Amino acid sequence: MGAVLRIFPLIFAVVILYNLVVFGGLALGGDSFKGPDGLPNMEALLSTVVFTIPMVSGPWAATWGTFFVAVGLFALFGEILRSTSSDAITITNHALSLCVLVICLLEFVVVKGFNTSVFFYLTVMELIDVIAGFTISITNARRDFGGTGIAL
Repeated sequence: MGAVLRIFPLIFAVVILYNLVVFGGLALGGDSFKGPDGLPNMEALLSTVVFTIPMVSGPWAATWGTFFVAVGLFALFGEILRSTSSDAITITNHALSLCVLVICLLEFVVVKGFNTSVFFYLTVMELIDVIAGFTISITNARRDFGGTGIAL
């Protein structure tokens, strides 16, 4: 069970949550978050204030969009930490992360409700995960095999 969880890209969990909100019909908001075409209005939901924290500089309003981005950043941090290993599970995780990136790009460009800034940030986080994962793995492999670089 632990190996299966290590293969699963963490940012994909945030993307799945976003998909559930879009395709689940925004059950929490009912009709107030439906667009004129009956589809979810993600911009309205993502800008909905969840809570407000009073501060000296003025109140800070945390929205659902803030929640998605914050959870995505924590998932990105976890993915970068997991990239430091160089076993077969990590390589499989990198391959699945690349698949998640392709899914995110397709959803962002093609599917209504995914063309928001928040989902763009999640897609960029997945891109960083893919690039960092492969870069860290290559660096680890070079170190493990005693390589010093590419000879020209």
